[in-house]
Amino acid sequence: MRYIEFKNEINSSEFSALLFRGEEAFFRDDALKTLKKKYNSVEGMDFDLFDGGVDIKSVLSCLNCPPFINHKRLVVVKDFYPTDKQLSASGFTGALSLPQDFSVLVIINEKPCDVLEKVKGLTVVDCGRETASFLSSYVLKTFSRQKISVSSRTAEQLVEYCGGDMERISQEIQKLSAYAGLEGEITVDVLNLLVHRDVELQIFELTTALSKKNASESIRLLDQLLRNNEKPQIIFTAIYNAFRRMLHISLSAKTDAQIAVDLGIKEYAVKKARQTAALFVKKSLKKACDRLCLLDVQMKSGQISSDGLLQDTIQYLLSV
Repeated sequence: MRYIEFKNEINSSEFSALLFRGEEAFFRDDALKTLKKKYNSVEGMDFDLFDGGVDIKSVLSCLNCPPFINHKRLVVVKDFYPTDKQLSASGFTGALSLPQDFSVLVIINEKPCDVLEKVKGLTVVDCGRETASFLSSYVLKTFSRQKISVSSRTAEQLVEYCGGDMERISQEIQKLSAYAGLEGEITVDVLNLLVHRDVELQIFELTTALSKKNASESIRLLDQLLRNNEKPQIIFTAIYNAFRRMLHISLSAKTDAQIAVDLGIKEYAVKKARQTAALFVKKSLKKACDRLCLLDVQMKSGQISSDGLLQDTIQYLLSV
C-alpha cells in the first residue's frame, strides 16, 4: 500500500508487522511518529530500536516480551536487508506467521529488499515520492489548517521549488508559516524571497531557456546559479546530463514511470525533460549531446577551463 493509504487505515486497523520502504524520509519518520502515538502513549517505555548490525534473534526475543505499561510494544528495526539464508536460520518467517497480539514489528528501510517483501504477514508500505498533485494538495491543506491563505498555483510552485521532496516541503512550510503568521498570506513573491529553488529545477529552467534560444533568460538563470555558489563544472555536468536524459527520453518508447525507474530519478523529472526535448528536432538534440560530450572530454583532459567550458556550452546551445 502507499503511505497515504496506511495513514488512512491506521486508526481503524491493527498491524502486527510493517515494512516502510522508499526514498521519502519524511514518510518514514512520520510512520514511526504515528505508530508511537497509537501504541506508545507513555514515551520511552515498551520501545526497542535496532539500528544497523541487526541480530534477528534479539529482535524476535523483544517481540515476545509483553509491554509493561503501553497498549503494545514497538520493536523498530532500521536498515535491515537480510538474505534468505539469514531469515531461514533465525526463524523470522515462522515468527511472523504466528505474531503476538501485544507487539508490533516496524522495519524502516530506504532501499527495497525483495527477500523481506516476500515474507507473509509483513505489510509493505511504499514511502516513495508522491505525485505533484498530492503534494500540492498537502501544501494547501496544511496552510488552510493554520488559516494562512495560499493559491493553488503558489502551492504548485512550492512543490516545484522543492523538487517534489516531502521533507523539504515540510521544512519550507514551517518557515513560510512563521513568516506569514496567523491568517497571513503566502504569494509567489514570498516564495521567491524565502524559498531557494531546487538545483534540478533551476537546471531545467536553464535548459528550457537554451532550447527556446532565449539568450537573456539563459544568462540570467546562469548568473543566478553562479551567485548561489554553484561551481561552473557542476553546472556544466548538470546541463550535459539533462541533454543526455532528454535524448534518451525522446528515443524511448517506455512510459515516464518506467523511464524514472531505469534512470533512478523522479517521475516528474522525466516529464519535465520530455517537455524540453519536444522543443528539439531529434537530430539537433543528438548533435548537442555529441558537442557536450566533446567539451566534457576537453575539460577532463585539461584542454579547457571550467569557466571557459561553461561559456562555450551556453553559446553553442543557443546556436544549435
